Amino acid sequence: MKAAFVTPRYGPEVIGGAESGARQLAEHLVALAGWEAEVYTTCARDHLSWANELPAGESRMGGVLVQRFPTDRPRHPEGLVLDGRLRADPAAATLEEADRWVSLNGPVSSGLLSAVAASDADVVVFYPYLYHPTVAGIGLVGAPAVLHPAAHDEPALYLPVFARTFATADALVFQTMAERRLVQRVHPVAGRPQLLMGLGVGSPPPSAHRGGEVLGIGDRPYVVSVGRVDEHKGSAMLAAFFRTYKER
Repeated sequence: MKAAFVTPRYGPEVIGGAESGARQLAEHLVALAGWEAEVYTTCARDHLSWANELPAGESRMGGVLVQRFPTDRPRHPEGLVLDGRLRADPAAATLEEADRWVSLNGPVSSGLLSAVAASDADVVVFYPYLYHPTVAGIGLVGAPAVLHPAAHDEPALYLPVFARTFATADALVFQTMAERRLVQRVHPVAGRPQLLMGLGVGSPPPSAHRGGEVLGIGDRPYVVSVGRVDEHKGSAMLAAFFRTYKER
């Protein structure tokens, strides 16, 4: 079997849950299942600018064929203005406004979309739901299209354009039951074949220390937040809430 993965960024240097999930699955399919795997991605490393930083062309990484295509343009500042306007009530946005938001959110790569449309893979896998390669590419493939949405409760999920994206997918893969319930509530997909797969977590090294030892707090209770430290992921809000909790 041959699987093609479509994701806006790819590589061990990319800090992102969906992108890391795509890389882990692609490499495991090659190493453990004997599949062929290839990736269609952009030359961007930074999701805020989509600037072309990595060389275009083919390379092999972890047994996976990686094909990089330049983005047609960097992220446009107009997207932030539109995002601020639609964020207040995304469900009320028109389809035209939502399509415009996806285009400005990027990354737009005409070369990537052409390669996806011409792919000879047995299955084409899209990560995550949010970006232009998924929205524009999922309807171009002849092979079954599987969407790993990596969805969470954010304003963009409620934009009407994504109802079309979820409806176009031939099957869906979720990381958690909470994600599955969320997507079903916003964009009903119960009729689509779907799988709850999760994400792999590596074993700690033998010399790993307990968190309390690392922090020097002994046996006192502490809270761990697992994820990317990013204001868009709620890190600042979590810190503010915890600070208020401590004050109270």
